[in-house]
Amino acid sequence: MQAEWAASGAPAVSVALMEGGALTCAAAFGQRGAEDPTPVGPDTRFQLAGAGQWINALLLLRLVQDGLLDLDLPLTAAWPELRFARGPDWAEALTLRQLLNQTASLHEGIDLRRGAEDDDLQRFFDEVYLPGDYLMAEPGAFWSDSASNANLAGLLAERAGGAPYADLVATQVFAPLHMDHSSLRTAQAGDDIALGVGFSVVDGDFVFGPVSREAVPEAGHQRPAGGSTWTTPVDVLRGLRMLVAGDPSYLSDDLRQQVVSSQVTLPNSPGVAYGLGPFLQSGRALDGAWVPLAHWQRGGNSTAWSAEWLVVPDQGFGVVIQSSAYALRFDASIDAALQTLVELPPAEPLPEPAFIPARLDAHVGRYADPFLGGALQVFRVGDGLRVDAPDLAALGYVVDPDLVPISTNQWWMRVNGDGFALDFIADAPGAPSRWVANARVVWQRVDGGAR
Repeated sequence: MQAEWAASGAPAVSVALMEGGALTCAAAFGQRGAEDPTPVGPDTRFQLAGAGQWINALLLLRLVQDGLLDLDLPLTAAWPELRFARGPDWAEALTLRQLLNQTASLHEGIDLRRGAEDDDLQRFFDEVYLPGDYLMAEPGAFWSDSASNANLAGLLAERAGGAPYADLVATQVFAPLHMDHSSLRTAQAGDDIALGVGFSVVDGDFVFGPVSREAVPEAGHQRPAGGSTWTTPVDVLRGLRMLVAGDPSYLSDDLRQQVVSSQVTLPNSPGVAYGLGPFLQSGRALDGAWVPLAHWQRGGNSTAWSAEWLVVPDQGFGVVIQSSAYALRFDASIDAALQTLVELPPAEPLPEPAFIPARLDAHVGRYADPFLGGALQVFRVGDGLRVDAPDLAALGYVVDPDLVPISTNQWWMRVNGDGFALDFIADAPGAPSRWVANARVVWQRVDGGAR
């Protein structure tokens, strides 16, 4: 881990381990910030970002347990006045389960330049999201990770719980799970925090570099999705340990299992499902082979912090790594932890290649997005795909026509020089793709599958 950290450029990194359900190790390396030489320690707080989606789920499930919310009733059962201006019937079609398992199809809309006030969660949806944003596809159609799903679920928690979201998490999650070094407000995070290298907000603009405490982006409406979750790897393991071992006095086993049971499979990621926050994986590639080891995993990035964790529930093993820089990964460190501390089953050959050119014809065709992307034409050129996006071009976007493959059904599309991951999604294996999806844009096929 120290080798990966040294190559990362992050001012600090922190790690904790759980073995046999017991916390066995915690260590931190580096300093509190690029311009603050104070050494970090295991109690230094880093941001958890999207790696903490399970925290949002636990809060909502506690409210379900208390009879204040329901996972499967329409959202309007809890909030009768809820309406999307661009689709008055959408609220009736959405459920809390879909928000938490990321199948609600809410377009990702956030603004980190807004204030950290507690009422920003309600105000953002009232003033910005509900009047102007939209559903990219019918709810339940497919998995698409969007912060807006989590944020709307958090607003429902706030309305049902009768208190600001940050206070509900503090009393319903952090306190009972003994996450004593965790907070959702930067103002309450104390002095021992790791300031990262990444994006800050200066005079309303995003600036890349060392982040000062005064310039930490913090928007109240982004807290449910993990924005400004300050915590430590030890605290994270305290929460995850409850998900492994259970505690009926805190949450019924049935509701706890909802978090770590398959809610939806990811069609373009074989062996991967999603619960209510964690990814549930059937195995992991180690040293060029496939190790069939069931585990839970989640990573996340905020503006200047990165975090990831992995749990092997059958062995009570867990590892959490947090760092103070944007978009870092510590895959080799997690692999080393697994190979050193976990009893691994015999390795198997890797699954079939992720890229199979013979299947590319299923993606060819005409698609459309009535909200943002406009028309999209997909062509096959040899063993590659090309696109024509005339409506995006008319708006001044520069779209690279050549997609870059990640796998057969996952590709990178470059717009104005930035990369966006695209998923080609079909109704059934072998069928023509019905959607071309991203967290911000979803094109739906309009040619009936003819190629």
